[in-house]
Amino acid sequence: MIKENQKEMAEKTGKKRVSILMAALLAAGMLTATACGMFKNEFKCVENTEKRMTFEAVNASKGGMIMIGTLEVAEGEELEITPDLKKGMLKLEFIQEDEEQSIDKLPDLDKDALITAEVSGTGTQAYGIPAGSYMVRVTVTEKAKGTVTAEIQAE
Repeated sequence: MIKENQKEMAEKTGKKRVSILMAALLAAGMLTATACGMFKNEFKCVENTEKRMTFEAVNASKGGMIMIGTLEVAEGEELEITPDLKKGMLKLEFIQEDEEQSIDKLPDLDKDALITAEVSGTGTQAYGIPAGSYMVRVTVTEKAKGTVTAEIQAE
């Protein structure tokens, strides 16, 4: 009976060791895959000047959002939006600021957009836009991969 108990305990201990070893290997594999970018899911602004903003989506999930400012538009300039999306769709909203923003005053994030553009694929879209300062809110409407550039150009 003692030998049977010892044999049973040895089998249980062996099974636990195998389970722990498998869990450790799985965790190490997940960490390696994450570090190598296998499950990368990002949505960010990679360029932000007064006349140009570029947004990059790397498997960006639906509902992801960035709100950033400020694009400066002078008289005689227009807005050009150039997507280079391998998949998915982004919505860009251009919200005119009432006055120059300062650190002491938070922008009104609930204002309606003056211009809204939903973009996918490739191809430049041009929009007439009044002179002023604009915050840009970009939302992922379909899981996306690629870039979108919003640029202020002379007409």
